[in-house]
Amino acid sequence: MKLLIHVNGLPLPDPYGKRRKRQTLLKYVLVMKLFIAILIISLNVSASGYSQKVSLSVTNASLQEVMKQIRKQTGHYFMFTSDILRDAKPVSVRVENVELEEALEAVFKGQPFSYVVQDGAILVKSKAVHSLSEKVVEAIESITIRGKVVDQDGRPLAGASVKAGEKVTITNDKGEFELADVDAGTTVQVSYVGYRALSVKAGSTFMTIGLESSTSDLNEVVINKGYYTTTKELNTGNVSIIQAKDLEKNPVSDPLIALEGQVPGLYISQSSGVAGAQVNVKLRGQNSLRLDANNPLYIVNGVPYPHISFTGETVLGGAAGDLSPFAYLSLNDIDRIEVLKDADATAIYGSRGANGVILITTKKGQQGRGKVTIDVNSGVGKVSNKIDLMKTPQYIAMRRQALLNDGISAPTETDYDLNGKWGDLNQYTDWQRVLIGNTANITTGRLNISGGNVGTQFIFGGTYRRESTVFPGEYRDQKASGYLNVNHESDNKKFHTNISISYLNDNNQLPAADFTNGINLSPNTPKLYNSDGSLNWQNSTWENPLWVTSRKSTTVADNLNSAAILGYEILDGLSINARLGYIDIKSNSSTITPFSNYNPDVVVRPSQRRNSFGGTRVKTWIIEPSLNYVRVFGKGKLEALIGGTLQQNDQNSLFQSASGFSSPALVNNILAATTIRTLAYTETRYRYNAVYARIGYDYQGQYLINLTGRRDASSRFGPGKQFADLGAIGVGWIFSKQRLFADRIPFISFGKVRASYGITGNDQISDYRFLSTYSSNGFAYQGTAAVIPTSLTNPDYSWETVKKLELGLESGFVNNRILLNISWYQNRTSNQLVEYGLPNVTGFNSVQANLPAVIQNRGTEFDLNTNNIQARDFSWTTSVNLSIPRNKLLSYPNLKNSSYSQSYVLGQPLSLSFMYHYTGVDPITNIYSFEDVDKDGQITYESDRSPVFIGQRYFGGVNNSFSYKRLQLEFFVQFVKQVGHALLTGSAPGILSDQPNQLNSVLQNEKVSAGYQKFTQSYDTDAALAYTLYTQSDATIVDASFIRLKNVSLSWNLPERYKNLLKMQSAKIYLQGQNLFTITSYKGLDPEVASSSSFVLPPLRILIAGIQLTF
Repeated sequence: MKLLIHVNGLPLPDPYGKRRKRQTLLKYVLVMKLFIAILIISLNVSASGYSQKVSLSVTNASLQEVMKQIRKQTGHYFMFTSDILRDAKPVSVRVENVELEEALEAVFKGQPFSYVVQDGAILVKSKAVHSLSEKVVEAIESITIRGKVVDQDGRPLAGASVKAGEKVTITNDKGEFELADVDAGTTVQVSYVGYRALSVKAGSTFMTIGLESSTSDLNEVVINKGYYTTTKELNTGNVSIIQAKDLEKNPVSDPLIALEGQVPGLYISQSSGVAGAQVNVKLRGQNSLRLDANNPLYIVNGVPYPHISFTGETVLGGAAGDLSPFAYLSLNDIDRIEVLKDADATAIYGSRGANGVILITTKKGQQGRGKVTIDVNSGVGKVSNKIDLMKTPQYIAMRRQALLNDGISAPTETDYDLNGKWGDLNQYTDWQRVLIGNTANITTGRLNISGGNVGTQFIFGGTYRRESTVFPGEYRDQKASGYLNVNHESDNKKFHTNISISYLNDNNQLPAADFTNGINLSPNTPKLYNSDGSLNWQNSTWENPLWVTSRKSTTVADNLNSAAILGYEILDGLSINARLGYIDIKSNSSTITPFSNYNPDVVVRPSQRRNSFGGTRVKTWIIEPSLNYVRVFGKGKLEALIGGTLQQNDQNSLFQSASGFSSPALVNNILAATTIRTLAYTETRYRYNAVYARIGYDYQGQYLINLTGRRDASSRFGPGKQFADLGAIGVGWIFSKQRLFADRIPFISFGKVRASYGITGNDQISDYRFLSTYSSNGFAYQGTAAVIPTSLTNPDYSWETVKKLELGLESGFVNNRILLNISWYQNRTSNQLVEYGLPNVTGFNSVQANLPAVIQNRGTEFDLNTNNIQARDFSWTTSVNLSIPRNKLLSYPNLKNSSYSQSYVLGQPLSLSFMYHYTGVDPITNIYSFEDVDKDGQITYESDRSPVFIGQRYFGGVNNSFSYKRLQLEFFVQFVKQVGHALLTGSAPGILSDQPNQLNSVLQNEKVSAGYQKFTQSYDTDAALAYTLYTQSDATIVDASFIRLKNVSLSWNLPERYKNLLKMQSAKIYLQGQNLFTITSYKGLDPEVASSSSFVLPPLRILIAGIQLTF
């Protein structure tokens, strides 16, 4: 056997080598080197330059490397034989400025070695094997065991469970424990939620036991509930978490889009595929009759974030419609998003969390050596689906048939598509290819620098993203952002602070209108361009759609987001904290119409050249002091919290219009306008104050209770109505810790039942509605600006009331390789706040008031996670979520006589549309027919419409993740069962516009069986009127369900040898795809935008490739 003796990790020569003739000489050399080593050790003992304090921060390092670090810091030499190092385990330890003995305990914890510190040397040897007699004595000897339980960073873990035989205790606030009368050598089991359990042998020496974070989904997740944290195991509420690694696999710019299909109970859909467009969000249904009062509360680093569009009330956001404020957040800066749903989770936010809470937390620096991460990707976006529209021959046949049906034998003077004035009658233009068939180019670059020591960690960096459009013309959305986060904890662990600052600039240039609206133009229109490259107007017989490329809508937004958390531990378990935050978002928009490339034969008046411009600014500050108390009592752990909230939102908006420009080149210069009008100006202030308290108690890690109370005050209510008392209770029982389950049903590794109930309010209404308000209309009377009344006073309305009930079962099987969560909820909202309609004679359209209506949202949610295969080189995990929501109007006294009688029905969902009932094509008239509900012989708007449901029946997603060596593959499938609007062309078949190819059946004399009426070329025929009714009938409500390959991510990590050669910590290349494939029977562009019957750009199919390097 080859034997090496080491001093300070350096090998000495083998005394038994192959060359026997040198044995004697080698022995003398060995003795001399040992003598020199001992001499060096002796000299170092007397030296005073070395510190006896040790700081280490390593992960999976070799034991020999850690020894070298200790030698450099303390001067102590290690002496050992090399054969024992074959059994050494990798070392992961983080200690800061601790005694040598404590550092050695942490380093050698779990190692098959013992050590002795003597005269500046540390002798390492294999642990002795006890003799039989020693084992007998050890078995019968009773001792008192003492120790301390800490995490990877050396921080004490209060409330950790320590079990030796039948004796059980938990650690105190300092992580310390003591158990008397324990048999020597007994196995001591130490566990703490969120960490891997550890077993050690009982001994009389003081033990410092370090626990590592668990990789199990159940135990590792620390849940942020805003004002306090808990773990997934001990949580009594319903909280879903999406981590940064899951968000970053989506090649999108809006963080909310990355949540589509990922969270049970949360339904998200895009309103358009245009960059920056508003996103529709609904968390557990519609709680309020007001559509704008159902938004969740969004919190970014503890500061409320506005959900309203900054272009909604002033300047339109061009082709995107309303722009999303969440497009002003950088997806790459986000560490995690938590979705709080039930009363237990949301009650501490009071009335602001009535519709749920979405917490967005940005990234923080990590302890360790500094690292630089560079991430660059580039890709393309395309419209993934085209409508099957008529080609020119079918279109001409339809138009000619329409003329004949209306009694016209030959094309008229204005039938340019048939009379030859457009040139070649059989020419063809694919308008989908021309108007939405381009390729959007997407480029993203990110740079992050992070690092820190035990006390201070930091991260700062920036992101740049540029995304063009699929429209003709030069349009793009361009973002640049910067981010800084610093986290600090004092040496005595009493003071801590976290400061984050981010800034983003978004420059969004879009066409003034969505070109998708023009894809149903006649297929035989004239050519787009003349021979000289100018737009072709074909003698003013048509309007060239490309002239709109000169109409641009530009929005420039700046988002400054800052937050700070300060905390100080006054006494053991008692700390005072403060959350401070400030958000300043500015959005300036303009839409110009210069008519620079319009028909030259048309005289454009200066008054037609227009520049509509304006801006919105929202400033929010918040101050939240709190007092936290944590104490371990016997087998229980008490957590208490009391605090307050001071919040203020200031918002001002200005919308103006300038006209009278003498030249298209001057449209951007407001001074060149002859007329400037102020169309709207608003300035509002919202104040919200509250006091809150929370008490949580955990007994033996099995029985859980959480009480939350809050008193809210809102400036949106009149005197005497400004306050509301709100609260919730959550309870849980971890039944899997009972001996019955542990002993008899071992395959159930985790089981918990939980329940919560709470009452909260809702103040999501406009400001100052309890007052009589006046505004200026921009006109003057006798030289003085006039004011007009804009709202009617009502100081008596008060808070909506939301009562939430939830039951949940959380279970784990086969060592938590299978995790299944089932939740049932019921939310009832009463005292509805609405704009109640008034007769016109009052001079006002509505007044703010409460209605005695009660809305119920009830549903069931499933969340399944499985670890299918976990091998050395291959792993496969699956996660599935399913939501089944049900919504209905539970009660509304005297509904039939109210102004909502044509909007809602008792016992029916709120997402109803009152429509005519389609009965088919009349075989005699060959036009559409409808049910005469009141049997009066005519179809009327007031009497013959019936409610039709539009919305989702269920939705969810399936994610699979595969890993083979350095290759990772993930794909996510989204599914939605829903009904929506069929895509309509806007005019009756036969009129001058393109039609879907399905109408070919009418040309083949299959009118009645195909379900299509006869064509007409006029707007005032019986067929045209029937088509208008058809567009408002239930015939246009179709199955819009779909299954979509929503996201695919493929990545490959560079082998270690190449990373080491290039001096990199990590390197990977990756491919990502979004909206790759959809299975649906829906005939429109995309079922996701089926909430509208108009032409809207669908979500794009996106493919990107990138590389990420960390140095």
